[in-house]
Amino acid sequence: MKLDLCREVEDSVHRDFEREVASVEIGRRIAARLRSVAPVAYIRNASEYYDLRDLEGIRLALAEHEQRPEAPPGPTA
Repeated sequence: MKLDLCREVEDSVHRDFEREVASVEIGRRIAARLRSVAPVAYIRNASEYYDLRDLEGIRLALAEHEQRPEAPPGPTA
């Protein structure tokens, strides 16, 4: 699963960008894919990526995850 997810992100970046890609964009794409295929891994990643430092931050991230519809992976506007 991890390797497939990495390949999907890498392929989408190659399709959507000709040169450099901001690390924020790569992180956003990884988070979007994790969110759809592995919610626990998404929260683990979010706790590091978004610097969630306490249980309240994790609770808020979980609540947001449950309320927000799944965003399609792809370039941002």
